[in-house]
Amino acid sequence: MPLPTDVGQKITSIVAARLKRHPGTLDRQARFREDLGADSLDLLELVFTLEEALGTSIPDAEAAGLRPLADVLGYVERRRVVSPARSI
Repeated sequence: MPLPTDVGQKITSIVAARLKRHPGTLDRQARFREDLGADSLDLLELVFTLEEALGTSIPDAEAAGLRPLADVLGYVERRRVVSPARSI
């Protein structure tokens, strides 16, 4: 089940704001650290902000594997399929 457009846009906006980028310029395959210059604090705050905004938790082990925006979008989409009753 694909993410609703508003959820994908919300995630993209959060990532863009945290990494000080315009949402329209984010490449879904750009890696947070290597390509976008994020440091460990940026990534920690990004995960925290996403958890709050989406009303879910992202375990540390899974968060460590989320490298580009496409991974984050895919992760949230998979979580929606596993727990469809929960509104993400």
